[in-house]
Amino acid sequence: MPWHNKVIWSEGMFLRPQHFQQQDRCLEHLVALSLLAQRPYAWGVSRLEIDRALLESGQLAVPSCRGIMPDGTLFNVPEDQDPPPPLRLNKDVRDQIVLLAAPIETEAGAAAEIVSAAGQLGRYQAREISVYDIGQDSLGSKAEIAIGRMRLGLRLASEPAPGWLGIPVARVVEVREQDGRIVLDDAFIPSCIDYTASAQLTGFLRQIEGLMRQRAEALAARVSTGGRGGVSETADFLLLQVVNRLQPVVRHLAEAGGAHPEQLYRDLLAIAGELATFTEETKRPETMPSYRHENLITSFKPVEDAIVRSLTLVMEQTATAISLEELRFGIRRAIIEDRSLLDSAAFILEVSADMDPEQLVRAFRDQSKIGPVEKIRELVNLALPGVPIRARPTAPRQVPYHAGASYFEIDKNHELWRAIDQSGVLTLHVAGTFPNLALTLWAIKR
Repeated sequence: MPWHNKVIWSEGMFLRPQHFQQQDRCLEHLVALSLLAQRPYAWGVSRLEIDRALLESGQLAVPSCRGIMPDGTLFNVPEDQDPPPPLRLNKDVRDQIVLLAAPIETEAGAAAEIVSAAGQLGRYQAREISVYDIGQDSLGSKAEIAIGRMRLGLRLASEPAPGWLGIPVARVVEVREQDGRIVLDDAFIPSCIDYTASAQLTGFLRQIEGLMRQRAEALAARVSTGGRGGVSETADFLLLQVVNRLQPVVRHLAEAGGAHPEQLYRDLLAIAGELATFTEETKRPETMPSYRHENLITSFKPVEDAIVRSLTLVMEQTATAISLEELRFGIRRAIIEDRSLLDSAAFILEVSADMDPEQLVRAFRDQSKIGPVEKIRELVNLALPGVPIRARPTAPRQVPYHAGASYFEIDKNHELWRAIDQSGVLTLHVAGTFPNLALTLWAIKR
């Protein structure tokens, strides 16, 4: 509109103050448009300081802040503008958003754009300052000139304020009846252009970087131990790969600062999505809310919760190898220290020997016997049947595959299993000849 158009200068024209005001408006408008065009949501605070001491007396004050208003106007308090007057709140204020506000510049308000210091309607407050003429050889030449400092204020978002625009900077939980102290919501995230303006976002990045480091160290130790193989170890390795890739990125974000919260939100969405592959039952991330620059807590909170949940989830091994101790007379003993496995896990016996796999399956099924420790000798001596085993056509996906090995599932429904359940000790007797026999007992959690 003409309000922001440039001035056409010509020789001999009669200069009026309006010419220079129009030129200023044009240049300021171009700067504002350039800032707002750099990226979406290019408004908010990049620095914010709230006077915590004044909260005790029922006043909310912002002595220092920097940022961009929604119309593209820059502010830098207290260097370039005066701090807004403290906002005194009544004791009936509950759950209210506080805005850092400035008057809107309009053509109708042109006459009041620069007013006296006592004025209440202008966008700027006039002030006299003395400045040197820097074009002179000597700095002795000074002159008094009038400058305008943009007027800022603090307002409740719920109160009508025509002619003002603002940035959400705080949320008042309550004003205490007893002493009038203002209680702020520490989880609130102000609308910002630099996430470091929010203690909540800064603290969260440090938190997930620490959680990632702990999870990576635990996974690295588990993978380095080896010996488990199969899908379980592969999943650990892949999760370690993901965390190793993400942790340095999060550390960089936490240390460097300066990132716009919308970019940070995108990065956190990607992290939550990748971790969901390993931690969610559906292997899919939950649907996250859309980004809302004017209400950042509603966007970031679900993503934060999902990431913390994924990183703190106990990643249990689904397959546990149980040692089979070889005793005399072909008897082997397995002590099941985790008694919960007796109820919650399937027990798989991995058998390998230097013989044909089909022959191994038939021979081992006929010449092996499983039972409780107190009855195994009786079962062997009297040729009584033990706990049945069933040959599996393939290796369970949770355990490592070994070429030539055969796998048998132990029948936990047999009456002899109840005695094993009570004692926590499984005994196995193998008769006959099995060259280079190797046995491994696996407990696979269901």
